[in-house]
Amino acid sequence: MPGGRDRSRREGEKAVTRTPLRLAGLLAAVVAGALGASPVTAALLQFEFTTTVDATDFGLSSAEPLVIRYRYDPATLPLVIEFGPPASRRIYGPVYGVALIGGDVVSIEGQLGVDDDNYGHDAYDFYAASYVADTSVTGSVNGISISYFDLYLLDQTAPTSMLASLDPPSATAFASEASLVRVDLHDYFNSYVATRDFAPAEHGLFSFTVPEPAAASTALAALGALAGVASRARGRRGGALRRA
Repeated sequence: MPGGRDRSRREGEKAVTRTPLRLAGLLAAVVAGALGASPVTAALLQFEFTTTVDATDFGLSSAEPLVIRYRYDPATLPLVIEFGPPASRRIYGPVYGVALIGGDVVSIEGQLGVDDDNYGHDAYDFYAASYVADTSVTGSVNGISISYFDLYLLDQTAPTSMLASLDPPSATAFASEASLVRVDLHDYFNSYVATRDFAPAEHGLFSFTVPEPAAASTALAALGALAGVASRARGRRGGALRRA
């Protein structure tokens, strides 16, 4: 029937128009998410601390790989409180991160403590606990719930030189000046503990970096993949119309 064929052709033409528009909207959302919708998002730095810890309390190895990742924007990280005068310690937050160990992921909503010449020491402290206000630790290691997390760097060798101000660091070079570096995860009752201390001579046993962001390459890959989908969709629709 001629009328039926015409209606089918018109519906096909509408579908051809709608498909690229839908894909374009999806494409824009993916790119915006990968690149960030504002300069604040683009300024986020991800910190990564990698080492091994004795996790035998959790039924894991005595040299279990541990990766800690967290991120913040040094320019916009909210100040929670400043101690002084004279100002010697600030606490910032929230700072979000994860601890990866034994195939498990522990989620961290923590705070960042920065001390500069506070009673003769400098300190940098990313911490969270289920029993500390405005912080939380969620997750388990080998089935055991984690309630406490801490990444702590201390310089107590006079004259202290690890930190030059109370601003949140935007790089990790300061770690080389620490006289003690500690990582610590444990349950609520401190019965199951994965911890390790590093003296200056043991700094080679951990890696503390700010990796280059990969958002731009992710966005370009997504853009290319979705553009290919759109092209193939148009080709299939066009072929169907021509056959009609």
